[in-house]
Amino acid sequence: MIGLLGILLIGALLLLYMQHRAMRLLRAENRDLHEQVRTVTELPTVVSGTDWQRSVQDLTDTLVRSGVTTAAALLAPIDNANIEVRAWATADGAPYGEGLPEAICQRVLTSRTPARCDTGDLLLPVMEDGEPLGILAVRGGVRDSPPLRVAVGLAGLVLSGIRSTQRQSALSSTDGLTGLANHRHFQQMLGIALGQSYLEGEPLSVILLDIDHFKMINDSHGHLLGDLVLREIAYLLRRELPPGALAARYGGEELVIILQGQSATEAGAVAERLRQSIAGHQVFDFTTGAKLAVTVSLGVAAYELGQGKSRLINRADEAMYTSKREGRNRVTVAPPENGTDHLFPS
Repeated sequence: MIGLLGILLIGALLLLYMQHRAMRLLRAENRDLHEQVRTVTELPTVVSGTDWQRSVQDLTDTLVRSGVTTAAALLAPIDNANIEVRAWATADGAPYGEGLPEAICQRVLTSRTPARCDTGDLLLPVMEDGEPLGILAVRGGVRDSPPLRVAVGLAGLVLSGIRSTQRQSALSSTDGLTGLANHRHFQQMLGIALGQSYLEGEPLSVILLDIDHFKMINDSHGHLLGDLVLREIAYLLRRELPPGALAARYGGEELVIILQGQSATEAGAVAERLRQSIAGHQVFDFTTGAKLAVTVSLGVAAYELGQGKSRLINRADEAMYTSKREGRNRVTVAPPENGTDHLFPS
């Protein structure tokens, strides 16, 4: 009798233990579910349509702070071969994202499917309308967890917003015909360049370029060919100019170039190379089949202390008109106004 009671007592205790353990597991699951719901609710609040760049960082910060992952990074392709880290966050503060295998990242973008690295990092493709926009990389995350699914969707929204903002910015600063910077953007960049030249003691030069007999080209061959001439000269500028130079459409048939770090002598040599390249190029008239030779007249001016944008541009303009008066298809370098060859020796 005592043996049976003992067995029953042990069974009851074992049942109570199992029920208690099940309750503990249920409470733990409820806590986890509560945390996931809280994180899922919090994630959308970090996305701001007025500041996409900050949203990128807030998104990764929230994933780590909430405990969904121990590290998170949002990566986006910048060209066909390179991927950059847009934002990262880690529990220990160590950088994350740069060391992820390039081949696996490219495979995730190409296949549009998640992948794990040998280190255990999980790479999730970020998509918009079936197009890969980037990768959400996490360490210690559960692939199908609701917070990660929501984070991937929000990452797509953020990267799409950044891309749209960049496109709008490019359109607002680009001349629609030539693809060069427009007049407004040129004025902004020249102001920045002048300040940098003054503070760092580096030379700065401007080249103003005008297409010779452009009105005659339009009158004789039509405005479509005139537009083609402008586009092809813009192409030659992009091909021939040194790295860092900014070429812009100043107005009509006038183009302008900012050369940071170039003295008047150096800028004059650049202008001469441009003149020769353009003079040796022929524009094909698709209407008549004729090939049209085009020349340009160029004026060069170097920045001098005390000058503002207007005076620098006026000096380049005066030099350009000197080239026009002296026969066109030539380069004229504006003489210095302060009696030196250039302000900053090269």
